[in-house]
Amino acid sequence: MKPLTQSSAQLRRRAGLWLRDRRWQAAMLRDRFRADRRGGTGVLAIAVLPAFLIAIASLVILWKTVLVRRSLHVGTYEAVRFLSLYPTYTPDRQTWEDISRSMVVNQLRNNPFIGRDDLLGTRLEVRIDLPDIECKSQFTLDVSYKMEMPIVDPFPGPYLTLEESIQGEILCK
Repeated sequence: MKPLTQSSAQLRRRAGLWLRDRRWQAAMLRDRFRADRRGGTGVLAIAVLPAFLIAIASLVILWKTVLVRRSLHVGTYEAVRFLSLYPTYTPDRQTWEDISRSMVVNQLRNNPFIGRDDLLGTRLEVRIDLPDIECKSQFTLDVSYKMEMPIVDPFPGPYLTLEESIQGEILCK
């Protein structure tokens, strides 16, 4: 059986081996962390994710604006076509504007991005330039719609005004 006491030379040798072993392990660990790039993907995802989400939200807002603009154009076109083919022979502009408004509102209600309350009030303006009601006379229908952009509480959202202007001609029967 070995004695429990060790000489100082043996202790120094064992301490040197232990220290050399620890240095070797530290060097291996350091090299491993330098070569290991597995955590880089997570850091990159965290850095890029906000920009990606903002880009997606911007595309949705742009698509919404394009669809509302298209609905406004189609509604204005239908109103001008109807008034060209079937004019009301009254000199009252309000009657012409009411007919135009109902056709534009009907087209805008078919758009899923416009709520029912958005078409009430002053967001939709219809103006008609009608010099006289005769055969082959020209008229212009101007329609503007204030589309509210997304809001961030407590700040109110800005309005984007979409305008459409189409000229028509009263056709004779």
